[in-house]
Amino acid sequence: MTMTSTWPLRLGAAVLGAVLSFSIPASAGDGCCGGKEEEKVVAAATPQECFDAVAAAVMSGKKEALWAQLSAKSQELAAKKGEECKEGVSKCEDTQKMLGVTAEQVKEMSGKDLMAALLIAKAKAMMAKQHEGCEEKKDGCGEKAAGCEEKKMSTEIQDLKIDGDKATAKCPMGQPLAFVKEKDAWKFDITAMLEKDCCEEGKCEEKKPAQ
Repeated sequence: MTMTSTWPLRLGAAVLGAVLSFSIPASAGDGCCGGKEEEKVVAAATPQECFDAVAAAVMSGKKEALWAQLSAKSQELAAKKGEECKEGVSKCEDTQKMLGVTAEQVKEMSGKDLMAALLIAKAKAMMAKQHEGCEEKKDGCGEKAAGCEEKKMSTEIQDLKIDGDKATAKCPMGQPLAFVKEKDAWKFDITAMLEKDCCEEGKCEEKKPAQ
């Protein structure tokens, strides 16, 4: 079975736009569906600090760190979407493989954990696709493939506009970003995307046999 929905991927596009073209650290696969994470939550003093924390959480695959940077309403809606997606994900082997879980484990996951894992896993799939062909040459003494020079990571946001406790900006690749200030800390606001897109993770289709 394969997923036909791409909304979690679109949901993460704004964050991923800042990191997709950069090198992936060796630890990028850790923490997606692992055990509990004990980390100090970043209380972002600016939208930039919030976005840096979000990008770092995506790159390192840490669900709790990513979740902590979402606004309260974003967390509420994301958890709800995750619950709505559980049945569909539990029937889709490709997505289970991507998450590194079984159908039974999916059913036992909270909506929060499933949504965070989906977002990070989709991000990693996109990162891997961006880096196809950029592995080291086997006979080139460690040379990188042409056009695949290592790039310095940048998450500097652009066109930042702050209006009281709300802010908008664009990520380095131009996707729109939204932030909201809660309890003296800036949070990443993805409510607009969550409210716009319906969870279609239950729509799976059988893979057609090769002709």
